Amino acid sequence: KIDAVLVCKGAGGPAEMRMAMAGSFTAASYDMTSDMKMAMPGANGDMTIKTKVTGKRVGDCDAATG
Repeated sequence: KIDAVLVCKGAGGPAEMRMAMAGSFTAASYDMTSDMKMAMPGANGDMTIKTKVTGKRVGDCDAATG
């Protein structure tokens, strides 16, 4: 399981990016969501990005083909 919050503040300014992630992992799959908000005072407005990522193991990699 993963639950995380990341906050980055703008160097010398009021801008800030905040991302929250939540998900779960197994040996054969993963499922994760994230919500990111960028506050940019003085710019054209704030930005919000929401993502959902899923994946599953499909087999071993062939070392000859990468």
